[in-house]
Amino acid sequence: MELFLLERALTQNIPVMGICRGMQLINLFMGGSLHLHIQEMDLEFKHPHSLLPLNTIKIEPRSHLHKILKAKKLQVNALHHQTLKTLGKGLKVTAKDTNGLIQAIETDNENFILGLQWHPEFMPYHWSTYRIFEAFSKEMKIR
Repeated sequence: MELFLLERALTQNIPVMGICRGMQLINLFMGGSLHLHIQEMDLEFKHPHSLLPLNTIKIEPRSHLHKILKAKKLQVNALHHQTLKTLGKGLKVTAKDTNGLIQAIETDNENFILGLQWHPEFMPYHWSTYRIFEAFSKEMKIR
């Protein structure tokens, strides 16, 4: 059902925001692949697994995410055990963590498709959460 709804959103230019597994699903739908177990990867730093914002991400300066957050770095939570391996067609990486793991993706066209590996909904009092959901809400109103 999720793949059907994603396809419909893409064909009808309906804004899409995928969080954690949702970002992974967007990437798979667009032809990308996943690392299934982060803990089996050879990482420079221990990957945090926490509801608390303990994972530092660097945001690409000319990305839509940067325009939304107006920040180059952000502390986010990390609850995932999978990560993107190869990027799907039509997507671009807009944030990575200190290990180089992809933390955000978006489309490189006019469609609003945003994928976030972290869970902003679990950080309700963080300033970034408000900006992310406000931007998505504005996109929904435009369409």
